[in-house]
Amino acid sequence: PSLQPPGGVNVDVGAFLFAVFSASLVGILVSVGPALTLSGTGLRRRWGGRGSSKRHRARRTLVVAEVALALVLLVATGLIMRSVGRLFSIPTGLEPDGLVVMQIQTVGLQGPEPTERFFDAALEAVRGVPGVVAASVTTQLPLSGEWDAYGISLEDVGDADDVDGAASRYVVEPGYFDAMGIPLLAGRDLSEGDVDGAPQAVVVSASLAANAFGDGDPIGRRMRIGRTDRPWYTVVGVVGDVKQSSLASTATAAVYVTPEQWYFTDGVRWIVAREEPGAVPAAENLRRAIARVDPDQAIVRMERMEDLVAGSESRRRFVLSVLRIFGALALVLAAVGLYGVLSRTVAERLSELGVRAALGATRPRIVALVVRQGMALTLVGIVAGVVVAAAASRVLTSLLFEVSPLDPITYAATALLLALVAVTACTVPALRASRADPLKTLRAE
Repeated sequence: PSLQPPGGVNVDVGAFLFAVFSASLVGILVSVGPALTLSGTGLRRRWGGRGSSKRHRARRTLVVAEVALALVLLVATGLIMRSVGRLFSIPTGLEPDGLVVMQIQTVGLQGPEPTERFFDAALEAVRGVPGVVAASVTTQLPLSGEWDAYGISLEDVGDADDVDGAASRYVVEPGYFDAMGIPLLAGRDLSEGDVDGAPQAVVVSASLAANAFGDGDPIGRRMRIGRTDRPWYTVVGVVGDVKQSSLASTATAAVYVTPEQWYFTDGVRWIVAREEPGAVPAAENLRRAIARVDPDQAIVRMERMEDLVAGSESRRRFVLSVLRIFGALALVLAAVGLYGVLSRTVAERLSELGVRAALGATRPRIVALVVRQGMALTLVGIVAGVVVAAAASRVLTSLLFEVSPLDPITYAATALLLALVAVTACTVPALRASRADPLKTLRAE
């Protein structure tokens, strides 16, 4: 995933200065202990000695803390990773593959007629681009960060508060559903005949139809959209639900009308174009087609729909990317900490290990002894990390989707990963200890 932060994320000066101060303070604190240990008249004795029990405890405590921190970060990473995976397995209600979308903001077009003429001409130009098999125009686009919603009033019910309070309003040209890959479930599509002066036609989403009309047939029913002093719209078709604001959102109520039958003119619209499978990407050809119609009109956004779908969950993906980095660093620190502690312990216990070897201890038993010591520290760290992660993971609730903060699969997989890394980190000093010559070790003592 990209590390580009989602909109609204920036560097906070206070947080940055606090991080610099904290990092500097930690650096100073961790330097004081070794400096005091290696200073004064006891330098030679401490350099050659086996080390005090206090220093042993301090090193082990640091390793346990590193393992616990690694588990907390890896659990958070795993929870969000599973959430993102589940989100992207959810049907969007449309077919994003092969769909190019571009948002045009009109400038200098005075009044509704020049605006409608421009978009009509632009649509015809886009439909004529080689490789484009379907195209249409819409005032808003699913999963683009926009949400234009209006209240719904039913003819025989009044205010339809049971329709989630509002429905997303799409003003579209005929052919929009084919271009987007949205299935028509009942009735008919919007057509060229749905113009000013003709009966007001509206196509509704399946969820709106179910909430507003229950098990009854929605075709032929009438509703008002927004202003209650406007003519009634007659439902002529029902289409599949489409994710509107995000993949996690359950608000899928939507209404679709033609520009000629809406009561004001939108100056900002999207043109959607579906490419023929295997065709050369048409992005630059689309730009040139719009420029030929009117070079003064600005294309403010142009994207592939699959990128737009992925970008709709940019917040989760950004947090996931950051947690992956910190989780990997914590895992490395835990492995290095275990390796360092065991290497130091092996160096301090060479005489003991030499005696064991001289008395008949085999290499596998010496390896098991050292590895067992490292894994004991790892187990304590994992237990502590599970407790901390269980308490801290609730902070991530807003980022999770259909995954519990206490998801047992994530915790078990993380603990297993840490255990495997710990075994690897313990094995190297353990093998070094097993290869030590007991006679040389005892002579050195």
